[in-house]
Amino acid sequence: MKNNVRYLRAIISLSLLIIFIFLLYYFFHFLYAIYNHIPTVNDEREKVTMSTNEIMNTRFPAKNFFFGERAEMGEAIYQNDILKVDTLLKQGINVDQLSENNDGFTYLMYAIFLEDRQ
Repeated sequence: MKNNVRYLRAIISLSLLIIFIFLLYYFFHFLYAIYNHIPTVNDEREKVTMSTNEIMNTRFPAKNFFFGERAEMGEAIYQNDILKVDTLLKQGINVDQLSENNDGFTYLMYAIFLEDRQ
């Protein structure tokens, strides 16, 4: 009977030691990951989302929506060139103007459209 109790205590002690070692391993692995900023699943999702947004904006270049006189302002909005947009606004460009056929984007609609994808 004493041998069985010793044997049982040894097994329990060994099991607890193994569990403790695993817990220590995962704790230090967690600390290492935080210290070295190993990417997590959420980090990878953010990267995918960002690259998807960048792809969306490359699918909607200004040259597909603005032609002739309107192309310069559309391209400035697409390139996010604030100085160029400001210069064109000071020159009196109407931001609410539609194309000659009264269809398509206004400059404001296009800017909002691109901003929603970032």
